Amino acid sequence: MARKLEIGSLIAVFAGFVFAAPVSAQVTGTIRGRVLDDKGKPVAEAQVIVSMPSDPKFSPFNVDTANGGGGAAGISSESANLALGEFKIDGLRFGQYQIDVRKGKLIGRAKELATVRANDVTNIGDITMRVAEPEELKKVTEEDVAKAAAERAKLKADVDAANAAMTSGNYDEALTKLQAILAKNENCGACYVNLGKVYEQKGDDKSAEEKYQKAISIGPEKDMAGAYSGLAALYNKQGKLDDAIKMNAKVNEIMEADPTAGGGSASSAYNQGVMLWNQGDKAAEAETQFRKAIKLDPKMADAHFQLGIVLINENKMPEAKTEFQEYLKLEPAGKNAKDAKDFLAMIK
Repeated sequence: MARKLEIGSLIAVFAGFVFAAPVSAQVTGTIRGRVLDDKGKPVAEAQVIVSMPSDPKFSPFNVDTANGGGGAAGISSESANLALGEFKIDGLRFGQYQIDVRKGKLIGRAKELATVRANDVTNIGDITMRVAEPEELKKVTEEDVAKAAAERAKLKADVDAANAAMTSGNYDEALTKLQAILAKNENCGACYVNLGKVYEQKGDDKSAEEKYQKAISIGPEKDMAGAYSGLAALYNKQGKLDDAIKMNAKVNEIMEADPTAGGGSASSAYNQGVMLWNQGDKAAEAETQFRKAIKLDPKMADAHFQLGIVLINENKMPEAKTEFQEYLKLEPAGKNAKDAKDFLAMIK
């Protein structure tokens, strides 16, 4: 009864080119930490500078560390009961933030980007300050701020133009615009993801694979679902099923770690199930993935149909019957409707 299943179009799920996709205002979290001087003592009223490297549209802002009397609230006006040198920043949307600190001739930076997750507190621990070099204390002028804003606006315009070219199917124009962006922003991982998609549309699979791999080497990993998805599609087309399964598993891993993704991607789980099933000896693993896809999206008709096929091959006829009936309820005139009816007739 085993039969090869059709793989759906692998969906490249990534964070909207250079700029992160908008999230609900309710999906917010908190960063908390403490600032110490170079002698290990807490620093009161140090300036904590919050920025978001992955989003040029994000406007950096400052809060101060507590003076020991409960000061230094974050974005919200909520007062925090903080100890000397501590800071708390509320109301941050999901993403990664860079935390710098400064007071007088002392500066410091958190060792890693702080990842904010929904309705959670990210404690980044202690940031130790050091004596800054003279150049590091150079005051940022209004002219510098205006120049940086102009550069961000230009980048956004370039990104929007490249997106528009891709959407309209003008891949040569999109290629030119993407290459121009990368000439000035060589570490734009998301740009390489889109460049890979352009080459894929142009039928240049070798270049597409190179660009997806380049994107992954740059990162950040959380924004690379599109690159892994693109590689999964390429390898599946080339018959490299083991490699395709590994790449699609990375998509699932990234989506599961993203609280805004609802626990994963139904499409990625479905495609993983198809690729596992088509290997011929991984029926149990395929079943797990189809069930996962249905859990994430109960109205995914194809997942019900494919699960029904797996269950028939496992001689689980009553369960298979339920899945084919569900498929027909969701897609009574779908591409698999005739097969679903034939299977139901056979089960009876």
